[in-house]
Amino acid sequence: MSARYRLVFRGKYLPGLAPAEVAANLAELFHIPLAQVEELLANQASIIKRDVTLDEGNRYLEVLAEAGLITHLEALHDAADAVSKHWDGLERRLAPRRQPGRDRRDKRRVGAIQPDRRTGADRRQND
Repeated sequence: MSARYRLVFRGKYLPGLAPAEVAANLAELFHIPLAQVEELLANQASIIKRDVTLDEGNRYLEVLAEAGLITHLEALHDAADAVSKHWDGLERRLAPRRQPGRDRRDKRRVGAIQPDRRTGADRRQND
């Protein structure tokens, strides 16, 4: 199966061309009303064409470049590619499971109270 692409416009025009001139060129090229082309070009990111092969996409790139539009191709990802191949539908915990029969209250608190180990002039004499 061949890879599929979409043709995306990001709001950039060829240098030296006004947006109104590019809109008129596109309206004439695609035989659509000028208002519809201006609405498409008003967005910062617009998808011009979906689900095309690489050859079709390159032809669209050339034609739109002649009209004055800078576009590029983005690869479409299949739904099967988005999901990991090892996914079985169950969420697995990364942490080890708790050990049954152990209670944290049973643990001895060895270091809870530490003796005073200060030696010197600041040590209290009347303990």
